[in-house]
Amino acid sequence: MTRGDQRERARAKNLAKSQPGANKKSGDPVKRKEADMEAMRKKADDNLRRKPRSWQLRRMGQLRRTRRQRRSN
Repeated sequence: MTRGDQRERARAKNLAKSQPGANKKSGDPVKRKEADMEAMRKKADDNLRRKPRSWQLRRMGQLRRTRRQRRSN
């Protein structure tokens, strides 16, 4: 991507940001907050169901360290 392209994209982004009413959120704030909280709960549940990554297993002590990691300490 050339520098000229970056400038054009930045100009378009700033133009869209400066439009009146572009930053206004629509709807009832209470309903929006409830919907956001529901989405966050769903995301947290999905993360708990996901298979743990190796660094998470290592943190819980369920994964052994490699030989290189044992030698370095």
